[in-house]
Amino acid sequence: MTITKKIETGQPFGLYDEIVDIESDIDTAESSITVLQGTKCVGCVDATITVGSADTATVTASIQLKDADGDDMASSVAVFAYLSTEATGTTVNGVTSTTELAIGSDGELTVLITDVLYVLNSETDGDIDVTLGYTSGADDFYLVLILPNGKKVVSTKFEFTA
Repeated sequence: MTITKKIETGQPFGLYDEIVDIESDIDTAESSITVLQGTKCVGCVDATITVGSADTATVTASIQLKDADGDDMASSVAVFAYLSTEATGTTVNGVTSTTELAIGSDGELTVLITDVLYVLNSETDGDIDVTLGYTSGADDFYLVLILPNGKKVVSTKFEFTA
């Protein structure tokens, strides 16, 4: 019988015990929330990607990983990344770049599948710099990050001019 039914029927027997249990459950939930907030939930990051100007050969980008509060990360984080030819990032790139995605001055990059899939490791402040080369004419690529919480962040276009 629910608490509401017990009150409606004039049978509040055991109601005190029910309230004590509910208060205990609320305290446990609040404690868990405090713990998650204290760790800034590393798995709940976001990111900003700033892509450089169009070029005939190489375009650079700066990535800033963010914590759950929207602040720059205060620790190193690894994210998966892939190239897409669509602004939505829904398909994986099918065009071979003439130069592999490479790391710039911040972070580390591991190639999992050439021209397709990467692991990017940030600096301890959440920074990553990358470069992409393409010398086969005009084309556009988008860098897609897969964050630890499963969220995808898609860059503006890496624009290569002829």
